[in-house]
Amino acid sequence: MLENKIARFQWVLDLLENAVFPNANDLEIDGAIHRFERTYELAWKTLKLRLEHDGITEISSPKVALQKGFVAGFIADESEWLSILRDRNFTVHTYDEKTAREIFQRLPGHLSAFGMLLDQIKRDL
Repeated sequence: MLENKIARFQWVLDLLENAVFPNANDLEIDGAIHRFERTYELAWKTLKLRLEHDGITEISSPKVALQKGFVAGFIADESEWLSILRDRNFTVHTYDEKTAREIFQRLPGHLSAFGMLLDQIKRDL
């Protein structure tokens, strides 16, 4: 099950990477943000499975998974992940054009953090 989740995380991360490029129009930005949301969801759920695989349990929410992932060494840049969490909450609850463009500008940093997390999750399996 973990390997399947890792493969899906890799797949959506690749889709997100293909959606982030300069001079995107409104439709492309909307698509990239949707891919960002899917990548975030698979990131924390994959992290949760990896933590459980390693014997770390009682993960009741994405925030708890990220906190435990940081403590366990799967997440290196806590401030970037707090930014990812904030951006995900904005895209779901407060969507407007200005916010979308601001988040789109932060996606390259988020891509890097997602990639590092994926590498750490796959480590020593």
